[in-house]
Amino acid sequence: MNQNLYGKERNELLVGFINNLIFDIYKKSKLRFESMHNNKYVKAYMENVKPVIVVDEATDYSLIDYYFMASFRHYEFNTMTLCGDIMQGLNNYGIESWEQLKKYILPNLKIFELKVSYRQTPTLLDLSKRLYLDDQGMEAPYHSLMKMSNDEPQPICYISDDPSKKIRWMAKRICEFYKHCNDELPALAILVGDEVDVDDMVSEMQDMDILNGFSVFNCTGGRTTNAMKCIRIFRISEVKGMEFEAVFFYDIDEALAGQSHKMLRRYLYVGVSRATSHLAVTFTKEEGNEDIIKYFDTNKRNWK
Repeated sequence: MNQNLYGKERNELLVGFINNLIFDIYKKSKLRFESMHNNKYVKAYMENVKPVIVVDEATDYSLIDYYFMASFRHYEFNTMTLCGDIMQGLNNYGIESWEQLKKYILPNLKIFELKVSYRQTPTLLDLSKRLYLDDQGMEAPYHSLMKMSNDEPQPICYISDDPSKKIRWMAKRICEFYKHCNDELPALAILVGDEVDVDDMVSEMQDMDILNGFSVFNCTGGRTTNAMKCIRIFRISEVKGMEFEAVFFYDIDEALAGQSHKMLRRYLYVGVSRATSHLAVTFTKEEGNEDIIKYFDTNKRNWK
């Protein structure tokens, strides 16, 4: 275990234990609690407790994190609200289910599931539901507000060990997307792994005649742009919470090399959830990636 993580967990357990001990004292005897106001631990507790605690991306936190956070609930009135999708937990220490959190940390937790998706096309949502079923072993609880249309673009993939061929394939799909949107270019993102030289990719795409008139920007590291007709490139690790009309997942197998198929599914799920209507993915090879490639029709290479 990483020493820094161990130190963090140790400190969270210690602070959580002290806070919960003080909370229990208040519940058992308010008079005793009030008599301890000058105690340094009680003073620190009273200065930091909150009546409302809200946690976004809730699946990124461990049980120990929640033990720590919940210990800061106000002793008189408190509420804790969590927002998140179990399928978007992208680390090895986050909670595995809401039921796990309810069993060990928050016994009064009430769980409300998203029932309707208002943003994604039914086709993309269907892919999300297939990923959800394979990961969780149960049907996803949500459905699309929109009705399925035969004109909806299908998720597509391209397999090659030639980077230039894949970049040109993406460029052609971007042009198709542009035509599909009546010569407009809504929000579009290319997601890449940490090993990709983004500046080289930007340079190669800018030199392509078929992308003449489009701007290509390196948006890694928090960089932004308000340019129109813009192709933005992000690291995979930076896009949670963002939304785009179209998403390209560049070499997902290389970006997540060494990860389990379960984690590959989850990253793909996050990529799908970023897109509203169009999704394209590239792979370096087919061998060893069959469990992810199966979600795509490999005979379909474009959106025409």
